Amino acid sequence: MKIKVILTQDFYQHDYDDYDSNRIITSGITEWEEVTPKEFEFLRQNIKKINVNDQNAIIVQQDDIPVIRRIADIKEYIKKEVAAEEARREKEKKIAEDKKTAWLLKKKTKIEADELLLLKTLQEKYK
Repeated sequence: MKIKVILTQDFYQHDYDDYDSNRIITSGITEWEEVTPKEFEFLRQNIKKINVNDQNAIIVQQDDIPVIRRIADIKEYIKKEVAAEEARREKEKKIAEDKKTAWLLKKKTKIEADELLLLKTLQEKYK
């Protein structure tokens, strides 16, 4: 079997209530090399010993499995997800604006009613 050792780094992003983490391949340590099952098992059991700072070493095994997705498909999926997220944010923003408008209208109505009551009270007093 052919394997390659790569380094990855986890990036964490705090967004609202949750954390997103992304694992990025930062570099390849080796070329593709043919190894025996025994060598592979030895590397698999000891891979953590070559972690560097905040980068994690990972063994990638080359296989003959056909590619399921293409980069263009992945980009299209991401674009759809970003658009859906933007639509959700716009909807939430509109709901918040509508609530604020309703609250301001209710407040204005109450102030006008209070002022009208005050006006009537003063008119009665100074007749």
